[in-house]
This record gives sequence, C-alpha cells and structure tokens, in this order.
Amino acid sequence: MNKKIFIFIMFVMSVFFQFLNGEIRPVQVPHNEYAVPFAQTYDVNGVWVFRIVEVNQNLAMDFNTFILGSEEKTIIGISTNLETGFSGTCTVSDDNITIDRTNFQGIFTGKAANANYMSGTWVYSDGSPGGTWEGTRNSLPASPGFDIRGNWVMGFEIPVDGEFDTFLWIATFSGSKDGGIFKFMDYDLDPIQITSPPGDYQVNGDDVIITLKGYDDHTYVFSGKIINGNVLSGAVTLTVGGDELYTRSWAAILHALPGNIPPFGSFDSPVDGAAVYSSIAVTGWALANRGIDNVKIYREEASNLVYVGDAVFVKGARPDVAAVYPNYLFSDKAGWGYMLLTNFLPNGGNGTFVLHAIATDLMGNTATLGTKTIYCDNVNAVKPFGAIDTPGQGGTASGSNFINWGWVLTPQPNYIPTDGSTINVFVDGVNLGHPNYNIYRADIANFFPGYANSNGAAGYFYLNTTDYFDGVHTIQWTATDSAGNTDGIGSRYFNIDNVTASGSSVPSANGIFSYKRINGTGLEINSFNLIEPQLKFHSRSAQWEAAPVLASDPGDILKVIGKELEPVEIPLGEGDNISEVQGYQLVNNRLRDLPVGSTLDARTGKFYWSPGPGFLGTYSFVFEIKNSDGRSYKKSVEITLEPKFKGPHRNR
Repeated sequence: MNKKIFIFIMFVMSVFFQFLNGEIRPVQVPHNEYAVPFAQTYDVNGVWVFRIVEVNQNLAMDFNTFILGSEEKTIIGISTNLETGFSGTCTVSDDNITIDRTNFQGIFTGKAANANYMSGTWVYSDGSPGGTWEGTRNSLPASPGFDIRGNWVMGFEIPVDGEFDTFLWIATFSGSKDGGIFKFMDYDLDPIQITSPPGDYQVNGDDVIITLKGYDDHTYVFSGKIINGNVLSGAVTLTVGGDELYTRSWAAILHALPGNIPPFGSFDSPVDGAAVYSSIAVTGWALANRGIDNVKIYREEASNLVYVGDAVFVKGARPDVAAVYPNYLFSDKAGWGYMLLTNFLPNGGNGTFVLHAIATDLMGNTATLGTKTIYCDNVNAVKPFGAIDTPGQGGTASGSNFINWGWVLTPQPNYIPTDGSTINVFVDGVNLGHPNYNIYRADIANFFPGYANSNGAAGYFYLNTTDYFDGVHTIQWTATDSAGNTDGIGSRYFNIDNVTASGSSVPSANGIFSYKRINGTGLEINSFNLIEPQLKFHSRSAQWEAAPVLASDPGDILKVIGKELEPVEIPLGEGDNISEVQGYQLVNNRLRDLPVGSTLDARTGKFYWSPGPGFLGTYSFVFEIKNSDGRSYKKSVEITLEPKFKGPHRNR
C-alpha cells in the first residue's frame, strides 16, 4: 500500500475513534479563513463592530453597525462619538455580502466566514481600490441580572413616504432594573426631529418588552433579547385598534464607558459668597457614564433641604466640558441652568441662603455637585424685577399668535410706564417689540403690595412662532423704570413645534411620532481654507456629508466681555453692502452650529445672541461675509460671559 494513503487512512480512523470517545472539540476558524458555505441565506441582522480601512490614506476606523431589514437590508454604522459614519443597503446571498450606496461612494463586497464574522474589500464608485473591511458580530453571552438603564443608540424601521427606512435615535431607559420609562431623544442624528410620548419597558431575565402607546389607537411593541452587556435586538410590531400592520426589526447598543461611574460635574454660578438680588442664574455642568437624568436645586432650611427647582440641560452651553469629555454621550449637553427669582425666597428674598445642586443619573446614583452661599439683598435693590410665565421653562410654543405672558415690577419710588413702552421682548437675541402691559394679577398684587405697578404688573405679547425653525430657543424680557434702571426679566429656554402646521410629516399610519423636516444648509467644504473633513449624518436615506474643520484664522479677533444672560448684538460688516453672511461656533478648532438663543441676520449683517442660563465662560465664533462687490472676508469673534454677581458686595 502507498505510504501516503496508509497515513491518511490511519488519520481518518484516529479522528473517528476520537469522535466516538467524545474527544472532538469545535474548531476555531481564524478570522481570515472561511468555514463551509451556508446552506441558506445568511442572517446578518443585528449589531456588529465594523472596521473599515482606507489603504491609500492608511486610515482605519471602527463603527458600531446596525444591519436591519427583512428583504432589502439597511446598514448604518456610527462611530463612538456619533460624528462619523457610513450607510447603505446590504444584499446577502448565501455567504456573499454586498454593501452599496455608502457615503464613501463605493461598493463593499465580502464573505461571511461564520455566524459572527464577515470581511472583504471595497472600491470607490469609479472602480479604483479603496481598502479592506471586516465585521464582527457583537454577541457575547448575556450578563445575569443585567441593568439596561441608560442611553442607547437605537435603530429600527418605520414607513416614511410609503417606504421603510432605518433611523438611528437615542433611546433612554430610566426607572428600575426591572422596568420603567422609555423615551426617544432627538440628538441631531437625522434631519427629522422626533417627538414621542414616553412608553414603558419591562425586563425579565434577558427578555425586554417595550410598549409605546401613541395617537389614534396606535401601539408599538418592541420585543427583544439582551444579547450581551451592551446590545439589545428583536422585532417591533405596530398595531392599530388591535390589528397588526407590520413587524420589522430593531437593535440597540449601549453608549457608555466601562464601569459604573456615578455623576460628576460642577456648580459654577452664582459665585460663592455673592451678594445678589432679583433673578440669578444657577448654573454648572454634569455628566454620568450612562447619562444624567436630572439636576435639582435645593436650599438649606434648618437641617433639611427644600426643593427649589429642576435645572435645564442645554446643547452647546459648555464647549469646554465637551472638549475634556468627548467620549461621554451628551457631553455637548452637559451644561445646565436654572433661573431663580430670589424675591420668592423666605423673608422677601433677604438674608443668607445656601444652595445645593444634586445630580441623579439614569441608574439612580446621586452626587452633590457643590453648594453656594448667597446673600440676598432685595430690600436694597433698585432695579426692575419679574418673571416670564409662558412659555414655561422648557415648555412648547406653536402657532402664529402664541401668547407670551410675564410680569414686571420695580422698587418704590420708581415705576414702570403703564403703556409697556420700556419693556422689550427678545427672542434669540432680537428685540421684537413691547408687550401689552398694566394688567391686574391677583397673585402678584397680593404677594408684592405697595409697589407703583402692583395692580397692573402683568403683560402679554403675541409671538409668531412660525417665523422660527422648530427646536430650542430663548426668550427674555428687559425692563427700564422711570429712573432709568434696567434689568433682564426671566430668561428661559422653550421649544417651538409647528410640525402639525407645516413641514413634512410621517404618514398617520405611524400614529406615535411627530416629525419635522429640517432643511439645514450644507457647510462649504472649501470655505475658510478648511482641512480634515469629518463626516456628519445628513439625510433620511442615511447619507453622510463632510463637515468642515477650520485650519487657521490669521485675522484680528473681536473680543467682547459681558455678563451672563445679557443680550449681545455685534455688527459684522458694512450693512447694506453685505450680500451673504454665514456663521459658526468654533469648538476645538471645528465648526459647529451657532448656539441656542442666537440669530444671524443676513439683511443687516448683525449677530444677535441672548444666552440663557447655563452659558458661562468664553465662546469663539467665525463668520464669513461676502459683500455685494464680490469681496469675501472672515471675522472672528470671542465672547466671554462672566457671572452676573461676582463677589460679596452689592452689585445693583
């Protein structure tokens, strides 16, 4: 017998007897080798970690990647900082994988080596070589007693304009380990603003059930599994009046750093020991590993803490914090603020008070961010004071005749003109006019008797919210009394939502979400000598565009120093000679949208900003101005907002 044949037969017999004795172990297939081809179409649905390598640039990036869909599959990958991604459609035939229509303008092809690994190469749309890619399924064993509370990046399919599309949203679970409140949060991941009534979730072992009851008897039920410590996956079913309309796939990945890190942050203003009066901004910042649920303000009373109010988190308020903690979700929303009208504190708002800021994360952990001692001196104050009542703090306004209510008083012997001519209404830093004033309010008249305007302190202003984009805005009144004393009245954030009045809406079959198309302007890649473009989520079809990075700014910087809450108005050019102006906030040498509460008026060439509570520190801006004669130039602006009350002295 041939020696080679004999050795082969002996090897086969050896393997056979090992099999009979139970000694055979599963073979570990290396990532770059292929197992036996699949007998049926490969199921790639779920969450993967993709690594995409661009050979010529010698670049490699990792993405959390969602593959969803029953027939034509959608694939969306997003980096951990939620700024860079890729997208397209995914076609599967046996173990062959093809990904098309990505933001890289190319085609990815490859094979599935096993149930948890795929790899291949990709080329640009013109056929030139691009690089390599590989995907590893995120499928570790589930953790016993896993706690899903926190912020998740979630993808699932819904019908839009008659077709199913996949979106990425932020989903938040808050409550207890076994159940609680579930809600979606808009994080500018797509060009559609999403609002949804809160739902509830239940966890039983590694099973998760989420229920969202919407409008017109529409109900979404998400059923799924805890795949591991940071992945959820399953199916979502829509029913209307008990009738099932469709079932599609969904998946989510936890956005958190390893470990259970409790809340941390800072309590920044007012300055400790400051002598204050009237309205003050109570501000700071807070972060947590799985997300902050709230920051509450308390005051000491004997040995107890008395609740004062909840702070509001504002996107872009603290770019300094976002720069230090870029890997925390919502680090660009770490800044918080609360407007405290000290006149309502005990003893008419006079005396010493100690404030506490306490943060709670989505896991229920709490931390005291700090305390501040303030000396309230309203008895000696001379400036006007008051508050805005509607819209409420963080409330919603809509329509062409929304009524903005407020009230204003000033200490004797001075008065506020009853025609309201010295009260101004500012929205996003722009003066819109005067309210109708001199209206009686019993609560104000009874709480503040003896003032010249006690019996006519209230006023209202008709606000046409349809003039504004849907989203967060600021509103503030200013008032000047008969002696020329001026102060701000009740600065606050509010939401404008006119989705039912204008814009594109998702068909009523969805029943649970409201949508507003955002027609944002694309950023010019070649403007301002831009370099190192990053990718930014751009459209419903999950395409991405390059967002610019500022290389340098050799021009002079206009520096402005003001106090928190004070409106800012900056002329940028030559008035009527300006044909076009664009502006951005500069954060870590990258261009970002202008901050909440600001307006860039291309007609006048002016930048207006009414910074709400929470904005404190230095903010950098860059503006591109084009004149009617064709000349184009850049202007850099630096605005520093200091605390309104700086120290233990009267600052009236």
